[in-house]
Amino acid sequence: MEAKPPSHRGEPRMLSCIPAYVGTSDDSQELALILDISSSGAKLLTRRQFEDGGSIKLILYISKDHPDVPAAGKVVRARGRKEDTGAWPYEIAVQFDEPITAYTKEIQELGERQAELGLFRRTSKPPPAK
Repeated sequence: MEAKPPSHRGEPRMLSCIPAYVGTSDDSQELALILDISSSGAKLLTRRQFEDGGSIKLILYISKDHPDVPAAGKVVRARGRKEDTGAWPYEIAVQFDEPITAYTKEIQELGERQAELGLFRRTSKPPPAK
């Protein structure tokens, strides 16, 4: 059974560990780590703080067939992390301006492969691919 997305999300999110580059309008880019993703948005760990409501550009690394997937969006939540975070002191949630539905299958497959490898310590597994 597929999980229902919370009311503010358009699609269920897949647990993942996906590298990405994140940038702003000044064209600077920094490495980030995506924690969960759907075709409509993502949650990322970052090294720098972002502001709620700010515009953001992402380059996602989803698969070898689609190594540089661009996505633009708005930061809907930005906060510092409370626990000892090392290299990733901030967490942001991004809603994409345009859904990346062309990559839904790759996102699901990547999340499933990572779960099968034991990457996630959570007790739940991503929902199966359709």
